[in-house]
Amino acid sequence: MPTDLRTRKLAQLAVKDCIEMKKGDKVIISGGEEAIPFLVELYKAVILNGGIPISRVNLPEISDFYYKHANEEQLKHFPEYWFDTVKQAQSYIGIDTSENTRELTNCDSKKLTERGKIMHPISDYICNTRDKIKRVTIAYPCPTLAQDAEMSNSEYENFVYGACLQDWTNIRKLAKKVISKFKEGSSVHLIGENV
Repeated sequence: MPTDLRTRKLAQLAVKDCIEMKKGDKVIISGGEEAIPFLVELYKAVILNGGIPISRVNLPEISDFYYKHANEEQLKHFPEYWFDTVKQAQSYIGIDTSENTRELTNCDSKKLTERGKIMHPISDYICNTRDKIKRVTIAYPCPTLAQDAEMSNSEYENFVYGACLQDWTNIRKLAKKVISKFKEGSSVHLIGENV
């Protein structure tokens, strides 16, 4: 099945515009199996723009199995190797997809909380260390997310691609003008019904 050209454009947007990848940058690309077409396009975009891709594919059913069967030692294990990999990367592209958005519903919440605490240094580094790692999370259209949005697959694809594939250069220019106007003033006065 041929790749939707919008997928390729979205990958280029992520690499060139969102993370502003430079030649030689190590870029972690992380997503689920349902995002394979997008993972492939991101991988190609990183390679073609001179970067070093580090792929991480999350497989369905693994998390559910882990939380139902991992013992305390396994739950408390901190993946130092993965943290080292993250710290060596210049960018992280996370892909928001899911085969089953309710996969962990019946898992022990204490185990989920415990594991979340163990993994917190990694997620905190990715999300809050902007001076060391650039990060973007991008929605990728998949049937499960379309269903959760109560849309058909094609409606959801059009929604996601329509939201992401904008003229960001012009949007940035407009935003700078708005910011400049706000900086000129000392207060904001809103007028209208229910304001």
